[in-house]
Amino acid sequence: MRRDTNSFGDFSSTSTSVGNPYSKLIQRLSRLPVAIDELCLSTELALYKDSVERGQPDHFLHDIIESVAMQAEAQLLTQPFVEPHSESGLNQGDHHILDNSDGTPVCVSFNSGQPTKIDHLCLFGKPGKGKSSLMAVIACSVAPNCHTFIIDVNKFFRQIPQMRYTHAFVRWEPDFRLNLLDCPVGVPANQFDQTVVSELSRAYGLQFSEYMIQDAVRTLRENGTPNLVSLLEELRNTKVPGWSNKKKYLDSAILIISNLLHATGELFRCKKGMSLDCLLQGNVVLELDGLLVKHQAFVSRFIFEYLHLASLAGRRP
Repeated sequence: MRRDTNSFGDFSSTSTSVGNPYSKLIQRLSRLPVAIDELCLSTELALYKDSVERGQPDHFLHDIIESVAMQAEAQLLTQPFVEPHSESGLNQGDHHILDNSDGTPVCVSFNSGQPTKIDHLCLFGKPGKGKSSLMAVIACSVAPNCHTFIIDVNKFFRQIPQMRYTHAFVRWEPDFRLNLLDCPVGVPANQFDQTVVSELSRAYGLQFSEYMIQDAVRTLRENGTPNLVSLLEELRNTKVPGWSNKKKYLDSAILIISNLLHATGELFRCKKGMSLDCLLQGNVVLELDGLLVKHQAFVSRFIFEYLHLASLAGRRP
């Protein structure tokens, strides 16, 4: 079944705010590859829309619509990929995606040392075209054979029933705690610190303060494992001439790191955060909704760099 761009008719044309419950339902339904008429929800949506506009959302109608949406989402995950032909030579851990025009299979390998298989997969497409749904299919399918770690910025995967059976959900608030300067085993501390400070500087425009932050981290590292709170305190105690550009750069770093700690709650305030190594030894969805986009991007980049450095050190988290 294929859904037109106009399947939702007047329902999607209403001017609504991001937090509007009706708007959220429309966004959720728009991800499904079926027309609204096929869901038989036209009347319910119209009535629910009226109740929201009156400022008295009908929770009974909301539950009905959400139940139908969950059933449709479940069907997306129960449709398997086309089975590869017997001569494909697929191994355990390989996930078949599609066939080339000549009939050869294209698959993603979750086993190392498979030169004929692709180890990376990029999904491209416009919003609502099913990228996240395909990711959910793959994650649920391979969950028994390997570990999958997903960063979710809008709680999409929580809405899919099968994901709640195969994955653990960790929310940044109140569950997730992360010490950015807790160096992984096997990675040189100076290399890890340089990478983290570089990512911090690039994400928040601290390039002119980067060398001062590096010096502060180096000083703290001599006395144990630093964290973002102790880094901020060390920067505040740093003495530079008040008339120099260094003072401006230092003040900028103090202000931005202070705002980062304030905006992210308890996320970066711990001395010993959650072990990413342990977190990556299971099927986990990390939910970062509620964080500002720039903070979501920074946390994601940090995790990717952590994995990269651990891989260079000969470890496979």
